[in-house]
Amino acid sequence: MDAPDRAVSETSEWACPVCGGEIDMNAILVTGASGFIGSALTKALAKDSHDVIAVSRSKVEQHPGVTVVNGAFHSFEDLRKLDAYGIDAVVHLAAVTGGHSERDGMMVNVEGTRRLMRYLIDRRCRKFVMASSIAAVGMEDPHFCPVEVPMPDEHPCLDKLGYGFSKFMMEEVTKYYSRQSPDIDVINLRLAAILPDDSEHCVCEVTPGEPYPWAIGSISMMFLSDTVRLLTLAAQSAHKPGVRIMNAVAPKIASSLSVPEILTKPILMRQLMSDRYGGQSLTSGALADFTRAIEIDPNNAAPYLGRGIIRRRLRNFEGALQDHDRAVTLGPGTPELYMARGATRAVNGDLRGAVDDFTKASTLDPNPYRAYLWRAYAYVALKETDRAVADLNNVRQHATDPILRQRSKELLREILVKPTMER
Repeated sequence: MDAPDRAVSETSEWACPVCGGEIDMNAILVTGASGFIGSALTKALAKDSHDVIAVSRSKVEQHPGVTVVNGAFHSFEDLRKLDAYGIDAVVHLAAVTGGHSERDGMMVNVEGTRRLMRYLIDRRCRKFVMASSIAAVGMEDPHFCPVEVPMPDEHPCLDKLGYGFSKFMMEEVTKYYSRQSPDIDVINLRLAAILPDDSEHCVCEVTPGEPYPWAIGSISMMFLSDTVRLLTLAAQSAHKPGVRIMNAVAPKIASSLSVPEILTKPILMRQLMSDRYGGQSLTSGALADFTRAIEIDPNNAAPYLGRGIIRRRLRNFEGALQDHDRAVTLGPGTPELYMARGATRAVNGDLRGAVDDFTKASTLDPNPYRAYLWRAYAYVALKETDRAVADLNNVRQHATDPILRQRSKELLREILVKPTMER
């Protein structure tokens, strides 16, 4: 059975924007009002002369101008407690957060939001400020790597842990209702991790390229006062029919390292292995990405390394070696840089230069067996069989990586079998 229309408050001056009317956002519903953000927001909105209806299952701090309704936003029976109020806008903060079950995320964050929106739209509420999460892009995964940097507002959902997906699906619910009711104004804010204003946890120390807890979430932060101001401005903004999705994070990451430094290895692996950078799309895809990264941070070895590898694959050896040389200059203690240059030199026919690079890499890498294997291939091409065999035996006997051991055995077999076949 359809719920009855709301009782419109005397202070509400709602008029359909399609007809040219104006909306006075005086009565604002806040879900999750007892939470860390919600309690600060209800106080700020009331202080700004709004009539605030605060919904929460827990106790809400009382302030002048705040009406407290005890209940759950995803319960229709509890929503009926709002029938007596005229609601012009909603700031939807309530949700189950990270660590919940997949079922809870879908039932509360997705189905619960659907129920809330349906109820409010039927009562002529036309302004929806929705607390999504930057987790919607998939950043809770320690191995997450953004599709592009800076991340666009509508970065695709790559989440596989549940919470981010539930927030993404919440955004899809808002799009669904916007198609049904084209006059509603929806702002989905992909919120960062929110910190108290007096927090000392402002800088996250991470190791470049290494997985770390909560991935990009640990460096995407914003203070509570900024969050409250953001949500207030969104609720008070001029009516604009449609759905908007916006990243809501601080302008700078909470780390002493640069973005390229942190994302070096994940970005490199994605760009060298993904379909986007296969075949003819190499030039327009990877080269443009790495060149842009160099423009942003010309003193970072990572994008030179990546562009050099891509240029090698395009057989632009001169350009590749220029990039490798620059990378080595910027990161002389990094074995991967010498490995990459050695590979390019080998493909370009400079086998002696390749041996030199692989040797240098082996002295820098505490696990040098990949360098030994690659040097063995170069020795074989140089017909220095004894040196190749020595490297391969070293890999076969001491490497912990089964792939390296297997490849060393296969190359040894080729070296030892070929002379016998020739005789």
